[in-house]
Amino acid sequence: MTATRLEADATQLFVEIERLYGEGQYFTAFQRVRRGGIPGRAARDIDPKVALLAARVIAQVGGGRRGRRMMLEVWRAHRRHPEACVWCAYALMSDGPLRVLEFMDTVGQLESASSETQADWLGVRALQLAALRDFRGAEDAWSAAKAIWCDPWTWCIEAIIEDRRDRPERARTAVAEARSMQEWFRPAVEIEARLLLRTRQWRAARDLLEEAARRLQSAAVLLSLHERCVEEGDLDRALECVERAIGYLPMSR
Repeated sequence: MTATRLEADATQLFVEIERLYGEGQYFTAFQRVRRGGIPGRAARDIDPKVALLAARVIAQVGGGRRGRRMMLEVWRAHRRHPEACVWCAYALMSDGPLRVLEFMDTVGQLESASSETQADWLGVRALQLAALRDFRGAEDAWSAAKAIWCDPWTWCIEAIIEDRRDRPERARTAVAEARSMQEWFRPAVEIEARLLLRTRQWRAARDLLEEAARRLQSAAVLLSLHERCVEEGDLDRALECVERAIGYLPMSR
């Protein structure tokens, strides 16, 4: 097989995995990642875009630590790669918002980045500032991000900020914007379910999670549904959710 053919096959595989991930079909995406032999290779030896996508997929199927480690490894090997910087910042969130902001200030502006990646970078800053309750700074960063690029995740960031500000109606409005762009965008579904539960709309939350569980290959959604079923005393359905969730977590075994 020629080098050109190999490159074309790799590009096709990347596009397929990216589509599956965006649709919340994480288990099928992981199967494609595994087919490409990515989990067994060092992140520095893989194209950074491919490695970062694989890391995100792996994190969704029970490999949270492995995915985070891959993101950090990609950044160490490609320190000026814009997407590597963004996902390194996300990986550092477990160290707290001050650590993330320190890293971002060290990196500076991602001048060579695409509009989407620049917006993602600003979105990370908005989330960290909101975590520190600097809501003015968070809104400024979010507004700057939205002016550059707007997708469902952009609106999810706004929902998270508004939720932290104890403004559930504004958070719901932002989630509705996200779902108007992609109805079953997994982060938006999870945020909406939490908001419904917080306002004691138990039935609406259960219905939303049930439908999401049918449409998405997401252990996180199933475990949220499991909690709701336990609260309602529907233990048979709760057990079904756990069993399905375990099936979607091959990297946890």
